[in-house]
Amino acid sequence: MGFRDKAKTKMNELMERHKQSAEEKDSTSGRYQGLFNLSKIPEGIGFWKPKEGEHVFDVIPYFAGTQHPKYDKGTLTHVLKLNVHTNIGMNFNQFVCTMRHWNEVDPICQYIHSQRGKMEKKAWSQVAPKQRTVYIVWVHDNKEEEEKGPQLWEVSYSFMEEPLEQISKLPLEGGYVPFSHPDQGKSISFRIVKEGSFTGADGKEQTGTKYKGHQFLDRKKPIPDWVLDKVEQVALDEIVNMHPDFDEVYLALHGSKNPATNSTESVKQEAIPEPDDIPDPDDDSSYVEEPKKEEKKAEVPWKEEPKKEEKKKVEPKKEEKKKSESGKCPGGGTFGKDINTMSECGDCAIWDDCSDENDNIRKGKK
Repeated sequence: MGFRDKAKTKMNELMERHKQSAEEKDSTSGRYQGLFNLSKIPEGIGFWKPKEGEHVFDVIPYFAGTQHPKYDKGTLTHVLKLNVHTNIGMNFNQFVCTMRHWNEVDPICQYIHSQRGKMEKKAWSQVAPKQRTVYIVWVHDNKEEEEKGPQLWEVSYSFMEEPLEQISKLPLEGGYVPFSHPDQGKSISFRIVKEGSFTGADGKEQTGTKYKGHQFLDRKKPIPDWVLDKVEQVALDEIVNMHPDFDEVYLALHGSKNPATNSTESVKQEAIPEPDDIPDPDDDSSYVEEPKKEEKKAEVPWKEEPKKEEKKKVEPKKEEKKKSESGKCPGGGTFGKDINTMSECGDCAIWDDCSDENDNIRKGKK
């Protein structure tokens, strides 16, 4: 029996596979594994993935759901700000940091806490929670994008919300521009440029990007009802997995199942840090460098200043300075100047060195 004869009875199955493939919400859904509850996203709403070039879009407000970390259900807001563990495990999963948001047991923060004083900065920065944001947007780049209606956009806080917060503030305490208002708001324009290169979490060489030129544009008309009605029931905090399963996160991080029968009870036996004790990638004081062998007895706890007699031996700042003496940005930007303006910044191994250099520049030391 040849291929054609053998496949003849399977053609209906093949057509069904084509249908399933075409109806998948997003071809890169694996990228959002662990972060989004894809089954809760309404049919026809996908993810926006802006590429190099100029872009114009509107932010569509939404009504907060039952899982919002800041607002009560029904509150009208425009963005969901998150602390996210990114690129976890072999599948580079993303998980909301439950310790930061809810003071709930988080196996990743537990691991970071257990490794205090032992973990290298590169490893620490890879798992420490990072600021991310989620929007509902209506894109105006071309007719095809407009006809898609509302889309979801997950992006670094420093790439979009931070610059929007800056330009939305009116001078002389004049208030803020309500850019997401359906009738009185503004469209937003920005451009993505390719600059430099960097090594991604998967170890592959990637082209660096920057988000530039954020500005508000007058809308030609209010956001139409057909766009607003399409997301009337979409609460970003309910399509994002705000309470990821402990065992699922444990498996992604360690590559093996949680050996404890009761995950929560097993963790409570260990020292669990309070929210203020969780590493902050934007705060270098959260990182504790591994002491030298002869100083093994001096384990430095989180955020505790080293004793005077230990300063000469550990000298963390001097070692950090050596790492950045070359003054080269892995993403192709300007070291100490372009911090938090490039997509590589979130996972950069020398982010803290670059931040220190940026502080020195602003203080006029250089």
